[in-house]
Amino acid sequence: MERPSAAVAEYDRLLDAGKSEDEAIVEARKIGGEAAKRAAAGRTPLYTAREMRGVTFNDLSLACGKHYSYQHQGDCEHVMTIRDIRLAHADDPKDRHVYPLRIFRGRPFRRRCQMCDVFDAKHVTIADELAPCSPCFFCDKCFEILHLDENGRPVYAEYTRYPYHHE
Repeated sequence: MERPSAAVAEYDRLLDAGKSEDEAIVEARKIGGEAAKRAAAGRTPLYTAREMRGVTFNDLSLACGKHYSYQHQGDCEHVMTIRDIRLAHADDPKDRHVYPLRIFRGRPFRRRCQMCDVFDAKHVTIADELAPCSPCFFCDKCFEILHLDENGRPVYAEYTRYPYHHE
């Protein structure tokens, strides 16, 4: 649940105290303006870091269309955008573990072998003198033909090889 603004909270308090609606609006606008000035002067950070252990979506303040960064182990960053928030209805899944529902997944980007341009890449080499560029992406067949002899041993080792997993 989103917290009400300072002006709304003050407006409700003044109405409960017996002020007229017009008086409550004028005073609430003053309070809201002062709160906005204090917040702007404080220059709160754009992002805050929190441990995910024990945090649920209910604990987060989310806004539709705003980008949020999820970073695990300080290694890999994922950008999430909340597109729609609504109350549950009868047709929604009853199992809580399926939430949040993913409604869109981008297509994975797969690089092809830069030698044959037919198969998906499985290896990437850096500083490889037999490759046309660095880094260079190879499928299994092209990598074996160029880098391994008939017994499966490396022909030369003056390059760095990494397994390639699609992006």
